Amino acid sequence: MVKLFHLTFILKITVFLIVLSACGTDKQPVLVEGLEPEVLTNYTYYEITGITAVDLRTQMDQLGPVSRFNAQHDAYTDWYVSWSYPQTSIEGKCTTGPVKVKVNITFIFPKWKIPAGTLSELIDKWTVYIRNLQTHEEGHKDIAEKAGYEILRAITNLSSFDSCTELEQVADATGEKILKEFRQQEIEYDQKTNHGASQGARFP
Repeated sequence: MVKLFHLTFILKITVFLIVLSACGTDKQPVLVEGLEPEVLTNYTYYEITGITAVDLRTQMDQLGPVSRFNAQHDAYTDWYVSWSYPQTSIEGKCTTGPVKVKVNITFIFPKWKIPAGTLSELIDKWTVYIRNLQTHEEGHKDIAEKAGYEILRAITNLSSFDSCTELEQVADATGEKILKEFRQQEIEYDQKTNHGASQGARFP
């Protein structure tokens, strides 16, 4: 059974474990050791040109990626989590087999095609800016990875259920609840960092 939830953007997290004890089971949850989600990372770029800071700022404002909140940014981290698990029915009880979780992360950054004759001071300022921008977006990646891990751990730790339909419902609800928590973490991360500005991700 596969369930896919799309989540975009923006991250510090308190790791938590969800155990749904209200579902009635006869198997105690166990901690997951040595299990990690599969993380796939991709980088994409939009090209900008210009020989002044004003040129670069204008083009990023025009070409920068748009978030799921319809807000435009200089860079963007898009991620989603998917999970799958076999279902096994034994003696009237249904449990999950090995749970697999994938976290797909896509970074979108500006790429400056530097014209000949550009002042070295501007290049240095851009270099610092991009480094700080990457630091901010890595924070989003951190949230995505933690969300994937928590979903993997929580679904694996689910106990047995009277039916596989009930198991599926609880597993999906568990994943949704975790994603909701991490969506809020992204919002709070961007609020705290002012979308990276407090980390130096501001140009010019």
